[in-house]
Amino acid sequence: MPNSQVMPGLCASRPVGPPPALAAGPGGARLERIAWERLAGFGEDNHRDAFRCFRAFCMARRQGRGPLRLGVAATAAFENRRPYTSIGSILIESGRINPREMSLTRLKAWLRDNRAEAREVMHRNQSYVFFRNEPGLRPDEGPLGGAGVPLTRLRPIAADRSPWPYGTPVFIDAELPWRSDWPEPFRRLMISEDRGLAILGPARADIFFGSGDVAGERAGHLGHAADLVVLLPVEATAAAP
Repeated sequence: MPNSQVMPGLCASRPVGPPPALAAGPGGARLERIAWERLAGFGEDNHRDAFRCFRAFCMARRQGRGPLRLGVAATAAFENRRPYTSIGSILIESGRINPREMSLTRLKAWLRDNRAEAREVMHRNQSYVFFRNEPGLRPDEGPLGGAGVPLTRLRPIAADRSPWPYGTPVFIDAELPWRSDWPEPFRRLMISEDRGLAILGPARADIFFGSGDVAGERAGHLGHAADLVVLLPVEATAAAP
């Protein structure tokens, strides 16, 4: 195998739990108040930048990841180990959004148009992801996945690490709107390189579509059925779920 295709860092991964000082830390509304107190130290000229930083932080928390345009590269570092609650599910179950209409775009529009209710809904998710600076990342590289290596568009998946550890190859066969608004065949060998708070069980995977608005739109509309074929060493098949 060419050296360019060898990823020695794949055995690494980001820690799930926070440092001891944050192990029993706050969540939800209290954590947001603390963040605002820190941002209040910005000068008046930087207040709008501070607000944009905080808004980007809130969106990254809702999505589990997100690019922060702060002049530095940022990647997920650890989680606060509090229960994850899907705000999309809250909005569907409460009748605020029709399940057939649910997508990332629809979710963001509801939060934007219902600011008074949005904060209360967001606070019901106590799970937070904390970020750290990654000055070594090049602009042309994707964000670091949980495995500790930059994510490449349309090759990595996020999966439950319990049955499928990092580095597991998974062939996906599905009809997905991955290049346009219309479903078309998607048949690719993918690699498990990331994880997500809401991705649980052996039959669930999220595809990394890349960075930017178009990628976000594509990923935000996915919720399709697919056939997953996991490739395992012969000696590991007996223990597979």
